[in-house]
Amino acid sequence: MHNRRRSTYPNPYRLFGALGVLTTGLILLLLFVVTAAPPNLLTRSGYLYWLIATGAATFVLYGLDKMQAKREGVRAPKVLLHACALVGGFGGGWLGMIVFRHKRRQSDFVLLLLLATILHLAILFWL
Repeated sequence: MHNRRRSTYPNPYRLFGALGVLTTGLILLLLFVVTAAPPNLLTRSGYLYWLIATGAATFVLYGLDKMQAKREGVRAPKVLLHACALVGGFGGGWLGMIVFRHKRRQSDFVLLLLLATILHLAILFWL
């Protein structure tokens, strides 16, 4: 029988994924409560709230990932940062690149943020 030691580090997908979902949910709730708008994401204003909330969560994740990179700690998985941008967090991704000077030289991040920006602006125009 093989005795495996458990890692002392938490699973980064669970850790950063839960943080992203929690941040998005709290900001969405706050936006709907403060504006007293009905929570309908299929309207233009609801979709803007979604973009603000996912953008803020993505920005937070970029900042935490940069901090962890400096400390050589547990990093946010690349695929998770890409997923955050694709579901609407492209604004936070761009802002995170500028403010934290993070992931700016990685062409896959720039290309994905460009595609996500075009996609979500098209959806916003369509609504």
